[in-house]
Amino acid sequence: MKDIRLKHLQLCKALSILEQDTKYLISVNFITNIFLICFILYQIVGSNSSISALGYVTFSFWLITNFSFITSLSITAAQVNEQAHSPLEYIFDVEMDQVSRSEALQLQLFLAKLNGPAIGFTVMGMVTITKELILTLAGLVLTYFFLLLQFNI
Repeated sequence: MKDIRLKHLQLCKALSILEQDTKYLISVNFITNIFLICFILYQIVGSNSSISALGYVTFSFWLITNFSFITSLSITAAQVNEQAHSPLEYIFDVEMDQVSRSEALQLQLFLAKLNGPAIGFTVMGMVTITKELILTLAGLVLTYFFLLLQFNI
């Protein structure tokens, strides 16, 4: 158990080093793509008849491009988070009858690390990118879209 815990700690340290370099890039991508998605939706819904067919095609292309980019970035980062916390499901199945005190302590330390702060890529160090964050962002965009449709802005 000690070796597994130490390998996991090494991977977490490597991830934190990588995350220090990428958190600004991820943040800029999230902010600009969410802004562009909302802006393009506003242009498509807000200007009902003043856009030509080519304009709708262009806006749709850019909407799909921005949406696919932020989706692929989010899914990749969420998979890192999911894999970092995946040992939890196996640790709860460990039989504790024949475990020594040292092994029990290693197990408790490993559980504390896995149940502590989320492990993974963040947006500016504030929010860890998880599957729940992806659903929240999708809900934000859908709510904005339906508000635009409802109020005919």
